[in-house]
Amino acid sequence: MVTITGSAGGDARPGDTVTLTVNGTEYSGTLDGDRRFTVDVSGQDLANDADRTIDAKISTTINGVTGQATASDAYVVDTTPPTFSSASTSSDGSTVALSFDESGTGLAGTTPTPSDFNVMKNGVPVPVIGVSVDPATQQVTLTLASPIESGDTVTVDYTPGGSKLEDVAGNPAEGFANKAVTNNAVDTKPTQAVMIDRVVDDAGTKSGDIASGGVTDDTAPLLIGSLSAPLNAGEVVSIYRDGTKVGEGTMTGDTSWQFEDSGLAHGGSYNYTARVEKGDKQGPVSEGYGLNIDTEVAISKPGDGNMSLVEKTQDVFDFAPTEPVTFSLGSADAAVFEIVDGKLRFRDPPNHAVPVDENGDNIYFVTVKAEDAVGNITEIPLRIEITRDPNAPRPPDVIP
Repeated sequence: MVTITGSAGGDARPGDTVTLTVNGTEYSGTLDGDRRFTVDVSGQDLANDADRTIDAKISTTINGVTGQATASDAYVVDTTPPTFSSASTSSDGSTVALSFDESGTGLAGTTPTPSDFNVMKNGVPVPVIGVSVDPATQQVTLTLASPIESGDTVTVDYTPGGSKLEDVAGNPAEGFANKAVTNNAVDTKPTQAVMIDRVVDDAGTKSGDIASGGVTDDTAPLLIGSLSAPLNAGEVVSIYRDGTKVGEGTMTGDTSWQFEDSGLAHGGSYNYTARVEKGDKQGPVSEGYGLNIDTEVAISKPGDGNMSLVEKTQDVFDFAPTEPVTFSLGSADAAVFEIVDGKLRFRDPPNHAVPVDENGDNIYFVTVKAEDAVGNITEIPLRIEITRDPNAPRPPDVIP
């Protein structure tokens, strides 16, 4: 049944009978207190009526005199459901708009649930989290949980559920599957190339640029780089160490940046890369820049530095360097020692009977200073006591 509503004027009174004739069949109702009527009419009669006209008449009695009034109203029968026409994404990829052909009475305001739709991106489902229907434009807009990217292949399915998409006449849209979606998403990924131009060592006695793959004693090196083009709004230069983001560069010009790292450890080998990012959008990754951290001089050390040697022993200690090291000697008794190829020795074998240390007590003090190629310095103070050779002949006792 289809509900027909209307109103009467003139001398019509509440309670008067209204008769509607459709396809030769009469349907009756009465006027309410506002002289309006509601009459249910067979939809089949409406569809079969040849002239698509509702003929109405009303009878009213005033002072015992009964009169009638008649009227006619043409109508349109809409039995054509809305049909899918096309689909496209928004420029930011956050929504998909579905367009429908509806030549009849237009889309109704009924809104399907998100689960009625299935959006696929490159063969993977993208959850639909919102649906809105615009009767004026005959469009249905789907809001997606994650955006479509430029270049993605997108399709959409519709399976009518409890709240169907339909037109004003009540014709429900049919479901559809695997409809192609025009991808209008604009590629907003950053495009700038990033270069790590140099890394600067400003720690210790030796400073300057460190070549990629080089060695440094600076555990907080300064990275200096450049971009192929200036940053756009919302973009940053992200710095990665061994694949983990450690910070963002500070722009020092339109296309120049720098970043100071920290916390590097002795013996560590690190690889830096950089790229421009905007939210979850990532530009191309730079070439890697490798660093090796060396904060110690690679030599052996003689315990606590207190040593005891038997006289005539010339060799004192082998520092056994495993990298190029420059040695120098200091302290009171430095002149009696020499160091060759990392080996500390007396210039002349020490004689207990004839000490040549500064205090003449057979206790020699010398400080060994070792410096490697990257500027690490170690100073090792030594105390060397010379003892008598127990096997050496003793002079005869003198008896007065």
